[in-house]
Amino acid sequence: MIEAGFPRASNEDLLAVKEVSKVVKSAAVTGLARLNQKDIDAAVESVAEAGRPMIHLFIATSPVHRESKLHMNKEQILDKIAADVDYARKRMPYVIFLQKMLRGLRMIF
Repeated sequence: MIEAGFPRASNEDLLAVKEVSKVVKSAAVTGLARLNQKDIDAAVESVAEAGRPMIHLFIATSPVHRESKLHMNKEQILDKIAADVDYARKRMPYVIFLQKMLRGLRMIF
């Protein structure tokens, strides 16, 4: 598996992931995406020409991220994970999900 970049980070990243996807046919090529539809759509577009396209979704779930950045409680985050993974799976056969945390903090699950 080759994680080729974060397509929504910049137009350059989007184009770079597309180029990797055009030439790599034997390994899975992934585009990184946060849990939101614009990121997911960019990742899907970027790996469309890969032999084995895949997207890699993530969300930060530490208490600091939940409270200060996402403004969500644990239940809301779980609902968002379910909804956005479902959205991604309708567009891409292979989806990886990662719950990003800071070292030393417990998982919310």
